[in-house]
Amino acid sequence: MGLLRADSGRIITANPALCSILGRSEMMLKDVDRRELLADPNAEPASPEMQRCMEHQRPDHSRIWLRYSIRPLPANDQRGNLLLLQAEDISEQHQAAALAQQEHELLNILLTHIDASVYIKDRQGRYLYANPATLVNLGVAVKGHASIVGLTDFDLLPLDVAQQLQQFDHQVLEQGGPLRREERLPKPDGREGIYLSEKLLCGQQDGAGFLLGFSSDITELRHATERLEASELHFRLLAENSGEVIFLLSAEGMIRWASPSLTPTLGWLPEEWIGRSGTDFLVHRGESDQYRANLVQLQEGNPLVIARDQVVARDGTIHWVETAASLFINAAGKADGYVARLRLVDDQVEAETKLRYSEERYRLLAENARDVIWTIAADGTISYVSPSVQLLRGISPEQAISQSLEQIHPSESRHQVQAYLQQVARDCQRGRKPQSFRGELEYFTANDSTIWCDVLALPVINDDGSLRYLLGTSRDITERKRYEQKLDLTNQQLNTLASTDSLTGVWNRHQLQLFIQQLISTSAISGEPVAMILCDIDHFKQVNDRHGHNLGDQVLVEFCKRVQRCLRGSDRLGRWGGEEFLILVPQGTASGAAVLAEKVREAIADEPFAQVGSVTASFGVAQRKPSESFNAWFQRLDRLLYSAKAAGRDLVMVEQG
Repeated sequence: MGLLRADSGRIITANPALCSILGRSEMMLKDVDRRELLADPNAEPASPEMQRCMEHQRPDHSRIWLRYSIRPLPANDQRGNLLLLQAEDISEQHQAAALAQQEHELLNILLTHIDASVYIKDRQGRYLYANPATLVNLGVAVKGHASIVGLTDFDLLPLDVAQQLQQFDHQVLEQGGPLRREERLPKPDGREGIYLSEKLLCGQQDGAGFLLGFSSDITELRHATERLEASELHFRLLAENSGEVIFLLSAEGMIRWASPSLTPTLGWLPEEWIGRSGTDFLVHRGESDQYRANLVQLQEGNPLVIARDQVVARDGTIHWVETAASLFINAAGKADGYVARLRLVDDQVEAETKLRYSEERYRLLAENARDVIWTIAADGTISYVSPSVQLLRGISPEQAISQSLEQIHPSESRHQVQAYLQQVARDCQRGRKPQSFRGELEYFTANDSTIWCDVLALPVINDDGSLRYLLGTSRDITERKRYEQKLDLTNQQLNTLASTDSLTGVWNRHQLQLFIQQLISTSAISGEPVAMILCDIDHFKQVNDRHGHNLGDQVLVEFCKRVQRCLRGSDRLGRWGGEEFLILVPQGTASGAAVLAEKVREAIADEPFAQVGSVTASFGVAQRKPSESFNAWFQRLDRLLYSAKAAGRDLVMVEQG
């Protein structure tokens, strides 16, 4: 505080607090006219009982907001003709009020432009507030309604739809919420819109209160989900037709997916395995030495591990199964658990038992992520970021505002943003109204990873057509993006599994039949020749009897490797059944295919197989005749193979024509 002369308004003395606020020493303030000091020339020299707020510049050019008052000294004070000056620094309060006003303005603009519906109802169901998106969702925006305040859903929608909305409102009013569900509303074009609606009771006092609702249009998302489910069903059917049970496991051994063939094989529904540990269905519960050894091979990256285990069927019976497992590679090219194929190898019942459930199913988790609100000034700098950026990217609003585009986005998304900003600038320069932006952008986070967001940007234009700022929102869609990527990769791998033999990795019989029909159709149109080679490993049963099935399986695998080294790029090898294989030779004649068969025969016979010794194979070669069916063609081929066997084996038999 300080003392003023009542007649002139000049300062007589000032205490240290007043000197600190004004940024001057007591000597500098002495005898200074307070009108000059406070930059208030309109004030009277002596205005008792006055109070003002104003911006003040200190000698160091810093500026503060100041509230000061002038009043007479108390009546009992003996110093006459003097006034008391009191001052207070209110810069922080003034700045807080300005920020609050800015956020209020941004919120009003956002509620008007965002796609999400926001509305308020009273307890009687009358609308107290509805943003433009609500009018669109209710289908009344095209009916000339400027406002729906005071109306109810019964005034705006068909009776059955309004009754369903009313029932949900009553549930929220009774429970308080927030409650969430899907709502289906008719659109003006006759189609049906699907919306995710969330409602809660606010301001409840003595039975009063109002219902606050939020609604987002998820029609396209729901349709996309249905298409994804249809795609998944397609590939699951392919997996089922392979005749094996296929399932995916996480790195921790939890089953994430199982093919429908699980039901006819072991009686279980796929959903009864999903979310469970793979060892839950093994008799030894994963505690056997062999199981641990197989698991070590998988963890070390062994491409194919074949094991036999006892498995409990749904009816409690025990079955022997053979499982082939390998690493599962995700969309990022990294190992993400395992993929396994299971088939029954022994139907003998060993014992009856009951399966104990040891784990719960996966629970559905619902995220309630808040959108980040931001503004970009006309010069391209970020001028505002809402606090929810801390949850989204792990950084404070202050850090987000100071970042460059290179620190915010990876290159592809950054180029999208830069191209949009340039387009907005061009539109404003040419007097055109700039368009809003809606797209998916990738963001850097504080932990050096990235997230994906659904981004909406709205240009806010001044009266002269220049850009005032861009107002935008960023919504986290990372999980959806990852799901789509994983689903694409899973579909690709399931398609491969459905077309290949689980032991040798070559085509299975189903895929061979599909390709043969394609070859026949192509040959019928083009007139080009096509040939087949049917080969059978000689005395293969003796290999299994003498050396065991494991070494027999190794012979089959090595046999396929040697054959494939002899083939052209267009030739195809597949396992027809057991130790019998089929080689398809597109655009091949019988004589050319015979040369290839002889090359394969030599590759098999010339080098002994590890731990087994000499192995030979017999071959039948035939070219398809015009208009000949596959069955007739194959019968000729089978007779040629039989002739090679009868002639002493280790031979190539070609039809003479």
